[in-house]
Amino acid sequence: MFLIQIQSLYQFLLKITDTKPKLTHQESIVCEWLFNLQGNTSDVVVQTKYGQTTERAVMESLYANTKIFGEVLDTWSDLLNHQELERDFGNSPYRLFLKVGVSVFFPVVRSAHIFVIIFNLNKPSIEILDNSAVEGDYEGKYRVILKPLKNLFVRYFKEINHPREIAISKESTKPQRLEMSWRIVKNKVDCGVFAMRHMETYMGQPLSKWKPGLHKESAVQQTTLEKLRQRYAHIMLNSEINILKAKVLDLAEKYQKVEFKVRTDHAYKAMQTIQKRLKEY
Repeated sequence: MFLIQIQSLYQFLLKITDTKPKLTHQESIVCEWLFNLQGNTSDVVVQTKYGQTTERAVMESLYANTKIFGEVLDTWSDLLNHQELERDFGNSPYRLFLKVGVSVFFPVVRSAHIFVIIFNLNKPSIEILDNSAVEGDYEGKYRVILKPLKNLFVRYFKEINHPREIAISKESTKPQRLEMSWRIVKNKVDCGVFAMRHMETYMGQPLSKWKPGLHKESAVQQTTLEKLRQRYAHIMLNSEINILKAKVLDLAEKYQKVEFKVRTDHAYKAMQTIQKRLKEY
């Protein structure tokens, strides 16, 4: 699966999701409604004005210690691209053309692992953001994707006479796998959360200046990732581009009227059955 997220490397004024504060009341009740298995797995809970449709089960995969469905990245890309449209580009209108100072993000799902490939046209360079620190076979893990992706990308640039076409196509432009301090060895389920965080916070800056708020692999890191799962779920469900936003918030508020003990039982049942529920989806 390849998805495109276009981000400019200048005038980047987006508000990055804060990992430190506790969940707000609205975040808490929306996530409680989402993760307590209310409704059917096929219920549509996000329908963006750009045409992306996301069913409940896909969003439920943001539950703690659960493999995130690749479709979550579809919705996340829609949201980030929308935020790009909201930025101030001065007197010139924003148009969907690739400019010299642009990064193109390709979230990739391969063998149930999610990582991000970036064509940074500002340097120019090709960068790989992979949360896994496990040294694998480069040919098998990346080249099988990078080679056709680069060829298609260069072909497109050639067709539109893009000024970076020659630089990107050079053999000397080798992919670089960034070695972030927060990469992990043991954690096998949070690659999707890492990919979402990388897409949100990486601006092409030097690695030493990239501060995504992620700690080294530890209990602290795990707590941060679990909070991001909930916060990102709320952001997508509550986004202005979600046509179903009002319906979702109404259902979440109504769910709060259910007796506390019943909701607690739902939460316990979710812990026991959500993995099976998602496998059957």
